[in-house]
Amino acid sequence: MGPGLGSAGRRGGPVRAGRRCCPLPAGPSPQVLAAPATTDMHFRNGAVAFAYLGTLLMLYVDEQKVTLDGPIDRWLPELPGAHSVTLKMLANQTSGYPDFETDPKWETAFNADPFHLWTYEERLRYAFERPVQFPPGTNWSYSHTNFMVLGAILARIGGKPQDVLLREKVLDPMGLRDTVQMQTSEIPEPVLHSYSSERRVALGIPARVGSRRSRPTSTPSGAHRSGRTRRRPSGTSPRPRRVWVAVPSCRSPPTSR
Repeated sequence: MGPGLGSAGRRGGPVRAGRRCCPLPAGPSPQVLAAPATTDMHFRNGAVAFAYLGTLLMLYVDEQKVTLDGPIDRWLPELPGAHSVTLKMLANQTSGYPDFETDPKWETAFNADPFHLWTYEERLRYAFERPVQFPPGTNWSYSHTNFMVLGAILARIGGKPQDVLLREKVLDPMGLRDTVQMQTSEIPEPVLHSYSSERRVALGIPARVGSRRSRPTSTPSGAHRSGRTRRRPSGTSPRPRRVWVAVPSCRSPPTSR
């Protein structure tokens, strides 16, 4: 997660007990062409990406490289309360770290430049401009900051870039060949379009006007709110980012097919 995660997946449905289930599309892909959804379409899979990081963490626990109760000051001693915050607290959202995506200053900056490629350092600064929400381990609060930090630590533990580790240890073993991390807002065609009102401010769309988005835009690590990182699948070429009406909803978008 460089940290940041965006994935693009394709074809087939969820896997249960080693078998694929529900490999069928459902509903329309409205927007521009009003095309029906198909299993070949790509889409950002959002917070599903957090499960990939949690899986990588548990693999390291199984390999006895780390323990869930190990404090994170071993890797990031400069973070607030690092001697008390554990890997488990990052994974289960009990660290108390504020969510950079809810910071008013970050919201303003994001809406002013939706295509800015947010770096890990930039997001971290926004996150900790505010005090921690509660002492580590005493409460729960959803925060993208937790998984951003966890992703950075997992990369250090594995000694490789996060996208490489996820590919080798999580995505490939699960057969998710078309789920990828990417650095820009591009999603390979064909795209599953969806509706969202998230970009109203950035696009100057009045609240009374219905909004919809035709995919290209936000990015995991860029236009995307939480900035997920994604790599373009081999065989695809870059396409310019375009805004059709109301652009991407995913705050920390991933994509899947």
